[in-house]
Amino acid sequence: MFVTKVLQFGDNEVTLHFLKGVLAMILLLLAATAAMTTPDITVRAEQPRGEVGYPAGTLAFDAIMAGDYSGAEQMLLRADVAQRQDAAWLINYGRVLGQTGRPFEAERVLKQAMRLKDGELILADGRTMRSRDAAAAALTRLRAGRLSSR
Repeated sequence: MFVTKVLQFGDNEVTLHFLKGVLAMILLLLAATAAMTTPDITVRAEQPRGEVGYPAGTLAFDAIMAGDYSGAEQMLLRADVAQRQDAAWLINYGRVLGQTGRPFEAERVLKQAMRLKDGELILADGRTMRSRDAAAAALTRLRAGRLSSR
């Protein structure tokens, strides 16, 4: 016989089925919180502005931070072919695509960044992160935004 009664408090009993339901709700809340608190992934500028280790404007950092996604896209698309194979460039381009209503293109670009050789990036908030982790976090944020808009 399978025992489902776990605890009894006076006339109230807590069953295994009830505990599974509570655990499932806690896990859903944690997953939702994690998706909402995924860091904003944009490659950071030096203080006060500009890209670190890249020619000015290469990563369109200032335009992205200003919310000028059209201008940022124009700047990013001026990059040569070699720059377009850089994880930081791909992550920022993916963000621009996502912000301009092209989530499927953004997802493709972010997955491309995840396939590149892993390197260290400086994020908009000053933290450093491995490029594959940054691309994965940007992809998680993109998907969470897409799901929340349904």
